[in-house]
Amino acid sequence: MLNTPQLLKLTPTAALWEIIQSCLAAGFKREYLNIGQPTEDSGLVARIPLSLNKSKAPIEYWGHAGEVLLSYNRLDLETFFAGLDMEFYTKFPITVAYFVSLINARYGIVFDSNDFGGGVITQESAKDFMLIAQPQSLRWFGQMKPIIRPLIRPISQVVLKNRLTTVSDPVAGQVDAPDLKALVVAEINALNPTVDIPLLVEECTLENPVAVSGTADGTNTRITLRIVNSKTYSGSMNIYYRRRDIIKLTGFDTVEFESATATTTADLLKEIADSFGFYFDPTDVVPVPLPEPATGDSSTLVIPVKSGSMLYFGSVTVEFYRVR
Repeated sequence: MLNTPQLLKLTPTAALWEIIQSCLAAGFKREYLNIGQPTEDSGLVARIPLSLNKSKAPIEYWGHAGEVLLSYNRLDLETFFAGLDMEFYTKFPITVAYFVSLINARYGIVFDSNDFGGGVITQESAKDFMLIAQPQSLRWFGQMKPIIRPLIRPISQVVLKNRLTTVSDPVAGQVDAPDLKALVVAEINALNPTVDIPLLVEECTLENPVAVSGTADGTNTRITLRIVNSKTYSGSMNIYYRRRDIIKLTGFDTVEFESATATTTADLLKEIADSFGFYFDPTDVVPVPLPEPATGDSSTLVIPVKSGSMLYFGSVTVEFYRVR
């Protein structure tokens, strides 16, 4: 007799015949037998009535009158598919029969019309959809919950609220590097709670911050959010958020600062940020060698932030003293 993986490649009726045939005398043909539907009291253990088809069977078999119940274990859907990838992507709406065909295409399992009921699966109903075996299924019992997701959609058609107002707030008072992308993604998801599948950090990149002005909500930067390696979304969209004016984090128009170790403007601004207690990445400025004012004298420096800085704009005016 064929093993279970081999039987699953056959229709349920053909697979059942393989099981029955192993119990019959040689030469007994499939057409000689009437195979009924599972009895109403069948559960995991199916009870199938078998009887002789006298219109097909030779007369020498007619002595085998009456009906016999064949009992065998059906496959529990939840147990059988546990551990298998049951996440599917499709356009909506679809029929249950079409969804079952997706399982067939992935795993080669053959189903028939008696295995599952009919009906239509919409994007909304897919969230709670259960694949339920029909009582008359020859092979399956119980139910299982697959994951059915929509095919890849342009992110710009899904995320409708794209003006962020809090992503740069952790900069003040934070010495460690903020994860800007994680903050952007978290606020996008919070602003768009009706999106059925939240955006993931690993699905996107942030590119090309550009200054904008005249916005009523206080945003001052446009950035490109680009989708990469996503099973759900595609494309790119503009996101608006607020970069911080770096001089305002110091609380002074001009910062008087002395250093014994800084050699470039990038070094100096990093020391200033550490002193005032906010995060700064030295790569956000072009490093220029510092002047060497005489002892007791100072040099006035204007240190601009790169236009491509993700967190800041503007410049810092420093009255620089060299400590010797």
